[in-house]
Amino acid sequence: MRLIRRLTGKVRRLTNSLYLIATCDVFGRLRALLTERAKPKGDLMVIEEHLTHQEIAGRIGCTREMVSRIMRDLVTGGYIDTDHHILVRKELPQSW
Repeated sequence: MRLIRRLTGKVRRLTNSLYLIATCDVFGRLRALLTERAKPKGDLMVIEEHLTHQEIAGRIGCTREMVSRIMRDLVTGGYIDTDHHILVRKELPQSW
């Protein structure tokens, strides 16, 4: 039963990933990834997993340059900080 639950969970995550790739733009996929990975820590949401822009790009199906551009805009807008971990300071916008 444990194996079936794990496989079912993986299939659900893959199906969700394919749905996002097919229906969302790059910003929507990045927003979904950041929201999914962020864990509450005090008043902020923190992504403690070290993710490079290249790894993020590979996960959401785009180029590293596009991830860098969007992340820079999110930092400039005060939505996130990227010092050691990714800190989500406020809810990410619906569109870029």
